[in-house]
Amino acid sequence: MKILLDHAAYSPDFKTPGYGQTSALASFAGKTLLEAQISLLLYGGADEIVVLLPKGADKSSFPEGKQIRYVYLKKPLGGGGSLAKVAASLGGFLFVPGNLLPCLDFSRFYKAHNKGDGFLTLFAQPKPYPEAEDIALSPDGKHVSAIMPKGADGRADFNYQNLVPLDLCFVSSDLSETFDPEEEEAFPFHDGVLLPTVESGLACYYSSPEIVHRLDDEGLIPAEKDYLSGRMEARNLKNPQRAIFLDRDGTINVFGDYVVRPEMLTLLPFASEAVKKINESPYLCICATNQPLVARGEASLAQVNDIHAYMGKLLGAEGAYLDALYVCPHFPKEHFHGKGDDAYLISCSCRKPKTGMLEKAKAAFNIDLTKSYFIGDTLQDVQTGINAGAHPLLVTCGDPRPAKKCADAVPEATFSTTLEAVEYILK
Repeated sequence: MKILLDHAAYSPDFKTPGYGQTSALASFAGKTLLEAQISLLLYGGADEIVVLLPKGADKSSFPEGKQIRYVYLKKPLGGGGSLAKVAASLGGFLFVPGNLLPCLDFSRFYKAHNKGDGFLTLFAQPKPYPEAEDIALSPDGKHVSAIMPKGADGRADFNYQNLVPLDLCFVSSDLSETFDPEEEEAFPFHDGVLLPTVESGLACYYSSPEIVHRLDDEGLIPAEKDYLSGRMEARNLKNPQRAIFLDRDGTINVFGDYVVRPEMLTLLPFASEAVKKINESPYLCICATNQPLVARGEASLAQVNDIHAYMGKLLGAEGAYLDALYVCPHFPKEHFHGKGDDAYLISCSCRKPKTGMLEKAKAAFNIDLTKSYFIGDTLQDVQTGINAGAHPLLVTCGDPRPAKKCADAVPEATFSTTLEAVEYILK
């Protein structure tokens, strides 16, 4: 796997930091930033790392190894121009701007890129306070249809998935071949490569809860802390993860509101704090919800997705986010006698208390379900946790009839609120 690490784009010399305060030679965790970046890239599975540097840089201070190659550019070309200069010689590769410190399982990212049909696969992930970030829009959950900049007019007036893009992406050989290495034109990656690819409909995205520090925004100290503590490597999906799964109705939002439109959803007063505590812990925060109203024809899947975008917006405004959300839109046809959507009126493997949604999350994020928890407001949720081999916890802040299904299911513990259940786990 080839990786292009660009330290030439904005740093024509190493006296003036190129990305905020993060030049390649910046002091970082007892070494240089470049050394730390290369160590994490190798840990993630890099076979070959090509480092772009400005002409005149002193190679004696840089890490050596058979997997590392240095390319020196005569002049700063910006991220796009730097990429264009060497892309044709690399074919397909992962592009890493020098202001990023990523710790990813590149094999998973690469597999997602190969499954897509894009010239470029962008890394994007949920973040707290997404209103302060650019947002990647993806109506189909696969392609990026647009990058909506922070502060854009009208942005507050509609619901969008909490999907924050970073200029970190797999570039296919098809895209590489469109560049002329002889031109040496200076242009930025974001405006000159990413946005045109998105506008052409040839950009996909990959989302992961792994840690990528954007050093120009946050500085080096938070990244150093995560690097030295081992948190970055622990969150790498090469390693088994733990998760706290949450039901939706009665666990995150108020039970009893028959939610068929976004504005009908109200967060429980403690929900954001509970989710935020999970975000700050070693656990992933994942919602798994039955939404049979799709099968019953009471709302479309697109409308349910809009409801969840609104929920994510409410959580994000309070500094909380879900790492992932899984929906079962199905309902057994034999139990429904009205006119619904036959595509979803089926017996499936994902409707709780079956474990399909949790198994999908397990595969996507390498989750050890035996070290994970499921929090819900019904014994059906409890049975889901039991069936998956996770630790089931019941909360009484939701459904007033929690035992109407799976009445024999026994939780490990019962709590008044989702927050109390989360605090119990984190103790």
